[in-house]
Amino acid sequence: DVDPLAVLLGALHLVVCLLVARSTSMDYLFFWGVKAVHFADARGIDVELLRWPFFAHGAPEYPPLVPIVQAWGVLFAGEMPWRRAGPASSALWFFAALPLVLALLRRRIGDSPAAAVTGFWGAALAVSLAHSYSGGNAEAPLLFFETVAGLALITESREDAPSFRWLAAVALAGAVLTKVEAVPATAFLVL
Repeated sequence: DVDPLAVLLGALHLVVCLLVARSTSMDYLFFWGVKAVHFADARGIDVELLRWPFFAHGAPEYPPLVPIVQAWGVLFAGEMPWRRAGPASSALWFFAALPLVLALLRRRIGDSPAAAVTGFWGAALAVSLAHSYSGGNAEAPLLFFETVAGLALITESREDAPSFRWLAAVALAGAVLTKVEAVPATAFLVL
């Protein structure tokens, strides 16, 4: 069994690193956040920005989900929360994944093993997100979507009613709309 304190300490470490900007991604500052501000200003995907030749560094070909979600935050807050709230919002994806991981694992391996695996996964992922400078970029949502999709598929049994394949399909769609790196993982999960 994994001590719940390990998950709590890992999550606390992640949140503190995000709030003090120690784990802020440079990609957030160079293109995810910039796209979000422009998308919020345009009240939609800013096609002109993405076509602009001088925005090539902004990865205009990347899927739009992350800057769209961040643009909603800009519209709600009335400004771009560059320093704290923007990068710290990455922790929301982590916290949203924990109960789903636990619930999906419980379907297949039972309460105690599911809690142990979720605890280990949560502690390891929290530390990994903090030390890989994932604040404000697409890593946390990508991990959320791919983890949920993978678990929905591998924990399903023939006796399950209702099927959770719809959850896997929605999560895979979210992954593909988050980052181009999701395409190979999605292909493998579909196979």
